[in-house]
Amino acid sequence: MNFTICITRQCNKTCSFCYLSKSSNDISLEKIINLLSSIHLEHISITGGEPLLHYELKKIIRWLERRCKRLFLLTNGLLLDDDWVRFFLKNRTELFVSINNLSDLSVINYFSNNNTILNIHHVLTENSLEVLCFLNEKLSFFNSIVLLYPVKLNNDLKMYSYDEWKGLINSTKRIFEKNLDKLFFEPAFISKKGTLYKHPRCNSKQVSFIDTSGLIYPCCLLADIIEGETEATNTHCDPSNCPVLGTPMKLPDNVNQICPLIIKSIQSEVVFSPADIK
Repeated sequence: MNFTICITRQCNKTCSFCYLSKSSNDISLEKIINLLSSIHLEHISITGGEPLLHYELKKIIRWLERRCKRLFLLTNGLLLDDDWVRFFLKNRTELFVSINNLSDLSVINYFSNNNTILNIHHVLTENSLEVLCFLNEKLSFFNSIVLLYPVKLNNDLKMYSYDEWKGLINSTKRIFEKNLDKLFFEPAFISKKGTLYKHPRCNSKQVSFIDTSGLIYPCCLLADIIEGETEATNTHCDPSNCPVLGTPMKLPDNVNQICPLIIKSIQSEVVFSPADIK
């Protein structure tokens, strides 16, 4: 099974796009062991809040690394240093760094100076131009750039219409025109004539979300909306609860909404989870 584990809701930033409420709660290694020790683990993503603020992060990574095929950590990168980078390399932990504005770019300079390869998450908006141009210049240090669809949930973000989102994706393609193989995005909308239309609208069967409470949800977007489960096998998603699929937009007749957490290559119709990005 695949899981995303939110190990802490503490964070050292106040990002406008974040949809999880902050709290001082952390999940313990003991609770993670109780939840997952009897389950065959494929791909695990560690997230937050900011995971590097968790007091047991190294112990959690050591325990998970021995039990899963691939291990990912999503961070804003501000607390990373040489010791952390060496630890992640030693323990097969692949980094996804969230870069969303010009103030985040110092993190990229640190990694480019240390020849460390990263995966980048970026919430794509109409204000992304300068950041994307910078990322394009530093592309040799990135394994991938994943463009995220803004979700309005506990924040003031604008959720883009089909035409607006398509325009932003096309503008991004022009910036990265010589390096499209490293570009991935959340399509959020699909053409009813495309092959992606056959994919389920909801991605919850692919990855379950474990919150700091130890409760398990079919999707990270539902952690503050529905009651969680105590066992992973009981999770299921009702699209009517989804803050995206449950509030349909006015769309062209040949277009449908899908889960904004589905990721695809910008060059093909192949559907990816983060673990499929090589």
